[in-house]
Amino acid sequence: TKYGELRGDALFNTGITVEIDTSMHTAILTIKDFHDDILRTMYHQKFKDVISECFKQIQKHQVEHLILDLRNNQGGELKNGVTLLSNLLATPFKVLESYSKVDIKNYQIPMARLKPASGVALGVHIPFPENYTGKLYVLINGGSFSNSAIVCSALQRYNRCLFIGDETGGNPSVIAAGGKYINLPNTKTKVLVPNLQYELRSKSQYSVTGLLPDYPIKPTLDDILAGRDPVLLYAYQLIKEHQP
Repeated sequence: TKYGELRGDALFNTGITVEIDTSMHTAILTIKDFHDDILRTMYHQKFKDVISECFKQIQKHQVEHLILDLRNNQGGELKNGVTLLSNLLATPFKVLESYSKVDIKNYQIPMARLKPASGVALGVHIPFPENYTGKLYVLINGGSFSNSAIVCSALQRYNRCLFIGDETGGNPSVIAAGGKYINLPNTKTKVLVPNLQYELRSKSQYSVTGLLPDYPIKPTLDDILAGRDPVLLYAYQLIKEHQP
């Protein structure tokens, strides 16, 4: 059973979908984007409402194995990531250690370039009462940026899931955000200059890579041409190994 069917418009209701395989007590929850405006304008969906319905279906069908597909999800509103995590984590949790912003007055002094800032995602968050407690497998790749990396970092911090796929594009320790676009004078290339920093882990836990999967699986050109999804197939392989 699939929730989030196509309706006329090829993109309608497909930004967030959940597909349930009752024979294997398994569900695939695909989240293509966390941006409210993109979900609204491209997919005609509201994150909070759709996620709530998805997890109602997951609970209704007594799903034991949930595959969360965050591949090529470029991020979006942090509050949506917190909402998702509130459905997946069983204990109070943290998403960020701190916010910082660029201090223009002291920008030339490396140690004083950033100053503390406030933000809505700081502190401890409380899980929803009817949260999902079954097995969780998260599919990731180099297109998993920003809020996708933040969600993955939190899931890794609390040892909640197995990661399958390729290294995330976003760093699990620290992420730049905000800022404004400028056009470079010679090439006219449009670049984003961030002015915010999200610290996801303490400095002693900083990583110089993206989040690395527990099971590295990368589709080959032959897989792509044949329409195969070896990452998803590997997740199903792991699930079958846990079947009685």
